[in-house]
Amino acid sequence: MTLRHPSSASAIKGIQKLITSNDFLGAQQSAYELLKQAHIDLDTKVMCWYLIAVSARLQKRNQQAVDALNSLLALNSQHARAQQELGYNYRALGEGKLASVHFYKATKLNPALLSAWQALLPIYKDANQHEAYALCRKQIDQLSALPKPILAATDLMHDGKIADADLLCRRYLQEHKHSLEGLLLLSEIAMKLKATSEAEFILETCAELAPTSVEAKYELFKVYSKLGKFAKALSIAQALVKNDSDNTFYQLAKATALVGVGSIKEAIDIYQHVIATRKAVANVYLLLGHALKTQGNIAESIAAYQHAYEIEPYCGDAYWSLANTKTYQFSTDEIHTMEIGTKSDEKSTSDRVHLHFALGKAFEDQEHYEKAFFHYDAGNQLQHTIITYSSQKHTQFVQSQI
Repeated sequence: MTLRHPSSASAIKGIQKLITSNDFLGAQQSAYELLKQAHIDLDTKVMCWYLIAVSARLQKRNQQAVDALNSLLALNSQHARAQQELGYNYRALGEGKLASVHFYKATKLNPALLSAWQALLPIYKDANQHEAYALCRKQIDQLSALPKPILAATDLMHDGKIADADLLCRRYLQEHKHSLEGLLLLSEIAMKLKATSEAEFILETCAELAPTSVEAKYELFKVYSKLGKFAKALSIAQALVKNDSDNTFYQLAKATALVGVGSIKEAIDIYQHVIATRKAVANVYLLLGHALKTQGNIAESIAAYQHAYEIEPYCGDAYWSLANTKTYQFSTDEIHTMEIGTKSDEKSTSDRVHLHFALGKAFEDQEHYEKAFFHYDAGNQLQHTIITYSSQKHTQFVQSQI
């Protein structure tokens, strides 16, 4: 992520003004002209394609919009609003199934996109997908209940605009000092900025202001776990489970805290109970595998990691955990699956990093050192991208505070 050139920022604002004044052709022409300029950064290119797509959709040129959005996603595959726009355009083109796929992708990338959730609701209803409909309805109700500035700040945060989200949230809290929604968001922003101690202070304040808030307790549990304060985390988790014994998230929270305090057997019992209730996702098997490995039970930990990738075929953490057993030998089929996963834009950068590293270990064990080096290098480059992005976001935030 690069800082935008001042003239580019001004040009983008000009294009946005053309759209708001309904001069869609003028907006597109200006965006195409800006794309031709040599000095523009990646963010500006992405924004140009986005504005071209919006202008095309507003002219009902839906296929042209789809083409522009595909150009955008080639530059940034994790752009939530591009996925939402694809949903709108495929819906207009009569491609209902494709529309639902892209609306869903949008909500996965940015859970605060209320419009995408609202677009999914009738789709789930018509398809009689009752569980998905209920989840969608719940998310819409929660987002709709948020104060508008907090919803906007949440949207900005998920969109990667941390400094803007922080500023908007703090402005709201200046007038609504005891807003639970505002304080919870501020703690989440602090976590994004790796200011864990600040998040801890904010959430402890939330717990005092709203002692019955389950959300505040659960978020505080996560912060205590992050800080290694497992005894405090366990105390909260036990209270959460006591209040709602059927809640899988709280059961897993308790197990995580138990691992932290060294009660591995109790944690394994909880993981196995969750698995027995058929509520386990890939991450539950990962956690079980880690606990079993800590206990020294390598064979069973390997089986747990394999169950994880059976549920989620390109689960990078599962393959990397297998590689970290030091004794595991990957099969030809596993290597083939991992190679496909490294090339998938559907997978997170973190997953692809782990897949590359696992492939590096697999080829190193086979003494195919050139392939091993290729994957270790590719994993390191992707990891560097994550670190650089995080660092630049932090720098932008710090600069905004000066």
